[in-house]
Amino acid sequence: MYHHMKLPQWADRTCRIRFTLESKEALYVGKLKFQLIKDGVKNKLSGLDFTVDAIAGKIKLFVADNNSTIKLGRITGNYEIHLWRKSVLTIKNQTTCNDARLICDNSEIVIGEDCLLSDQIVFQSNDQHGIIDLNTNEIVNDTHKTILVGDHVWIGRRVNLLHGTKIGSGSIVGLGSLVNKKFKKNSLVAGVPAKTIKDDVTWSRQTSSIDNYATKIMSDFRKNK
Repeated sequence: MYHHMKLPQWADRTCRIRFTLESKEALYVGKLKFQLIKDGVKNKLSGLDFTVDAIAGKIKLFVADNNSTIKLGRITGNYEIHLWRKSVLTIKNQTTCNDARLICDNSEIVIGEDCLLSDQIVFQSNDQHGIIDLNTNEIVNDTHKTILVGDHVWIGRRVNLLHGTKIGSGSIVGLGSLVNKKFKKNSLVAGVPAKTIKDDVTWSRQTSSIDNYATKIMSDFRKNK
C-alpha cells in the first residue's frame, strides 16, 4: 500500500509522489530524511512519478524538468539526485550507500539489488551540455543514454560512472576508477579509464564470512562452469 505525499505548489496534478508504509514510518521517526527541491527555470512541473520504499538515510532530490520516473526500493544511505529532462532512475532493494550523486538528464540509471556504494561516487548519465560539430553545425551528443549496474556490485570510493557504463552482477569497482564502458559479471575493474583487473571474482559484505548474495553467485558459477 502506498501513501501519497502532498504535492508542492510547483508540481501539477499529473505528478505522483508515493511512499510505502515502512518509508512513511521511517520519515515519521526520523530514520529517513527526504527533501524535494525544484531546480531550473520552469515555474510548474508535470509528469513526475516517484515511488519511494527507502527505510533509512537521506535522499535529496532536485527536479528541473518534466516527465521523470523514480523507483527507489528498500534501500538505505545518502543519495543526492538531480533530474533534468525526461529520465528514469531505479535503485533496487537492499542497496546501501554512504554518499552518491546521481545526475539523470534524458537518460536512464539502473542500480540492482544489494549493491554497496561507498562515498564520493558520481553517476553522470549525460553530458548535459551540447557538443557542436562545426562542419555540420549540429549538436552530436544529444541522445538518450544509460548507466546499468547489476545486482551485488561493490563500487568503491570516488568512482565516477559515465554514460555507456554497464557493470555485470557480482562485480567490484576499485577506488577512484573512471568507468565508461561495459564489463561482464564477476569482474574486478579499476583504473582511469577502468579496465578488467581480474575475472571470476565476487565479494561479501563481511571479511570473515560469505553472505547470501555471494553464496548464490558462487553456486551459479559452479553450475555454469
